[in-house]
Amino acid sequence: MLPSKRPYLADEELGKKDDDHRPRNGRNPLSRAKQWRAPRPRRLVIGIIILYLIYLFFKNMPTDVPPAVERFNPEFARARQGSGKSLPPAMPSPVTPANGPPPRPDSQTDIKEDFYYEGEIRFKSLARTLQRFWKPPSRDGTSTSRAVVFAGSNLRSVSDLLPLACRMATQKINEVHFVLMGRDDVSIEGIQRVNGIKEDDCPIVWHVWNDVHVEILMQAPSGSSGSLIRLIRSLEAADYLGSTPSLTIELPPRVDPQLLHFLQKLKWPPQTSSTVTLRRRIQPDYLTPVEASLRTVEAFYPRNPNVTHVLLLAPEAELAPSFYHFLKYTMLKYKHSAQTKRTPCKLLGISLELPSSRPTDNGPFAPPKSEQSQQLGGEPLPVFLWQAPNSHAALYFGDGWADLHSFLTNRLALHRPTSEMSTEEKSISKRYPAVMEYLLELIRARGYYLLYPNFPERGTFTLATVHSELSQPPEEFLHDGQVDSTTALESSINQLSAEKHLDQASTLMPLLERFSLSLPDLSSLPLLSYGGEEMSDIMCSQGTEEYAKKFAIHYGGCRDSDLTDGSTRLFCLHERESGEESIII
Repeated sequence: MLPSKRPYLADEELGKKDDDHRPRNGRNPLSRAKQWRAPRPRRLVIGIIILYLIYLFFKNMPTDVPPAVERFNPEFARARQGSGKSLPPAMPSPVTPANGPPPRPDSQTDIKEDFYYEGEIRFKSLARTLQRFWKPPSRDGTSTSRAVVFAGSNLRSVSDLLPLACRMATQKINEVHFVLMGRDDVSIEGIQRVNGIKEDDCPIVWHVWNDVHVEILMQAPSGSSGSLIRLIRSLEAADYLGSTPSLTIELPPRVDPQLLHFLQKLKWPPQTSSTVTLRRRIQPDYLTPVEASLRTVEAFYPRNPNVTHVLLLAPEAELAPSFYHFLKYTMLKYKHSAQTKRTPCKLLGISLELPSSRPTDNGPFAPPKSEQSQQLGGEPLPVFLWQAPNSHAALYFGDGWADLHSFLTNRLALHRPTSEMSTEEKSISKRYPAVMEYLLELIRARGYYLLYPNFPERGTFTLATVHSELSQPPEEFLHDGQVDSTTALESSINQLSAEKHLDQASTLMPLLERFSLSLPDLSSLPLLSYGGEEMSDIMCSQGTEEYAKKFAIHYGGCRDSDLTDGSTRLFCLHERESGEESIII
């Protein structure tokens, strides 16, 4: 210690003053050590980092880890008991597994990077489950398959599909398979246990990729938008089972601005590849019945007639959320099942509406009562067959619509009407579009029919309803002075009183639980003529043959010599030249 810093030790009696050794500022030197000093910047930064690390540790601490007693793994215990040695330390797993997929983790992880994989997808267990369904090819080298596969990724959708798959499997008509896809790490046994499904009660195989595609076609009315907006909103609320149809809207030359604004904001079910197509007509004049019919038919042509179908909707219609479930359920039964493909079928389409009046004379219509209804507790069968077209809400199969294209091409080439069709020739009321007349001609000439729902009045499960408060006559008949306004008013009042409330169920389970027979075979369904009279298959065949002969002579350009007994010819294109030739269609 320096001499100037330490106290001076001297005797006071010596008479010398201690002025030279006193502090200059008059303060105690020990008081400086007691003063607070600011921490250094480096220490402050280190302290902040330590506090941040402690915060991260407590924030990311796992909360779903069970206690150590509950973390017992029987597989490790069996391996330890069999070898008698402790397990070696775990080695890091390779990038690609050597044999088979990795084991299921005990708990889900929140690492989203594990959900994305750009490599080749291999189904290692698929071949083992499909091997027992392989069948040798037939003599002609082709093999037939009766497999129908249901695929689901969302657990809620899986719960909705399982009852349908089980119901189809119990009928033993098709081989039903179920494919689980998605990011939910739930075992098959867990899904069966949660949904209360047993192997004996539901004989499906867990592993029809469905190529069926539906396109929706609708025509907007001129100067009105409320009815079409209501229809589109009902379509947005429907469940499409993961395959959203394409939407095509035909616009008139004079469109309501509110409708254009609504279509501009329209988001057809998001996260799908389905498209919305708008087609606006340029011709300002009113269309004739022939032009209106061509406009409707030309708006759609199936890319693959076997799997591509069109759903024709009127603006005044409104659909239930489960309408697409009914279409898929009936299409798989009556169009794409192996039993239907083995036998010739005259089914042209499926109607979603049960009309309250006949389209021919606007008279009241009552659904038929079958003798088999006694097996259902007195309730009528859910569906029936009718040789009458429908323009409010009906699905037409692709092959039938392609046949309509060919039919209308030859029909107008040989007999193009120069004026309005006479009353004697017209069978469909002018309340309906003009294309209905040509559809009826095709149905009667080919022996086609449509499938109509026939659900009971009590506890009605309504799939489609038609509102008449905003309805208006078709554009091609607006300038027709022969339309009786009194008849149109009476039919509008009857239709308004017949409107039914739509069922708001998102699935078909309430309907399937009500009818024990589900969907019967087409041969057991009652068949009605276009006028609403019930007839047998023999009567239908005779009526089709007689009408086809009259049609071929009157419209098809055929002669009596061109037609023989049992002939199905409808058009005969003659070339009036030397050495006359005949091309018969």
